[in-house]
Amino acid sequence: MVHSREIDRESSTITIQVDKSGWLASFGDRHVIRAPITRGSISEPEQPAIEFEIESRQLRVVDPDLSNERRQEVQDRMLGSAVLDSERYPTITFHSTGIDVAGPNRWRVTGDLTLHGVTRAVAVTVSASSDRYVGSAIVHQRDFGIEPVADAGGLVKVKNDVRIDFAIVGR
Repeated sequence: MVHSREIDRESSTITIQVDKSGWLASFGDRHVIRAPITRGSISEPEQPAIEFEIESRQLRVVDPDLSNERRQEVQDRMLGSAVLDSERYPTITFHSTGIDVAGPNRWRVTGDLTLHGVTRAVAVTVSASSDRYVGSAIVHQRDFGIEPVADAGGLVKVKNDVRIDFAIVGR
């Protein structure tokens, strides 16, 4: 029997970290973004699965080192047509296509991530403690049709690689 539970949206976290590169990278910003889960579920045990959805407009830049004004500029650019184009692509979704045991309380989860209207396969190792599933993944912006932001003629730019850290809690 498959038992499906909702994801606890209040206790679950997804944090996106975007780093900088380029000749003048020291003048750029590292960005930290929170991505609240809109809805999702975890199914277990015979056919384990996970799926969730994020409203792209709900992503929030939380860079602690930025002024409020600069943080808002980064927020507007991230949600605008140059990056996420949240008006055109309002949701980000993930649904697992396979979950394999990778050790005690560890699994290799493969699935489809849809971002910016493009779906790509991703894989991540997940560990569990109690009812909390944690892990991280690296995705490449260009794989999803997003050109990393560049300023100063490309001397300061955002890296193509984006790190996604998550802690998912079931109800």
